[in-house]
Amino acid sequence: MDQDLKVLTIELRELEVLCHVGVGEEERERLQPLSFNIKVELKSLPSSDELAMSYDYTVVTDTIAGVARRTKYKLLETLSIAVASELLENPLIVSAEVTVKKLRPPVEAHLAYAAVTYFQKK
Repeated sequence: MDQDLKVLTIELRELEVLCHVGVGEEERERLQPLSFNIKVELKSLPSSDELAMSYDYTVVTDTIAGVARRTKYKLLETLSIAVASELLENPLIVSAEVTVKKLRPPVEAHLAYAAVTYFQKK
């Protein structure tokens, strides 16, 4: 089978990170939980059973936490774009899909979460 038809995707679900995010000043001053769902597509299939042939999950989680804590973002949209862009700096990654959920959105109505999803391909 042609290598181009084979795709390996790594998916991480419900990674919770505390960070500053929101439009309102009060919301931006306190840490709040966000949940991240990540899908990254690898450039090629691993040629062996060694971690160096794939993408280490701890690198993904550290990248997400680092980007989320680096800046006080106003919008989930800009945060999701920043995370995807940083993940795509790795030469093993050809696409990234990032969903960011605000678990405690500042609205009066009962709302489980507010979320955005961003997809980028090299």
